[in-house]
Amino acid sequence: MLFEGEGTVCAAQKGKRRQDGTFLYYPMLAIAMTDEDPIRRFGAFLKGGSYFFKKPTGNMRKPQYGWRVYGRVEVERVFSVIRPWLSPRRIQQFEDTIAAYRASRRRPGYSDNL
Repeated sequence: MLFEGEGTVCAAQKGKRRQDGTFLYYPMLAIAMTDEDPIRRFGAFLKGGSYFFKKPTGNMRKPQYGWRVYGRVEVERVFSVIRPWLSPRRIQQFEDTIAAYRASRRRPGYSDNL
């Protein structure tokens, strides 16, 4: 599967530092490479998300094409589709990302069922 080699799942920082010194995080799943066609097919298959393009800069010689999806609901939806083809390491990355997202939301008044 293309995502196994070219993709990433992470907890991306959202906004500025909160008053208690912590940050709010949200899950993100992304894939990028220098070949546009596989990225377009990947995004079309999964429906949703957004495409991005990076011009070559510095040591980067070719443009980079990518697709990404943000937010727990969309990341979990996409992950449920691609999970059967992923390694245990990638599955653990996803679980760690969701745990980081939930931990960043644990404050008085927040539900753990996010």
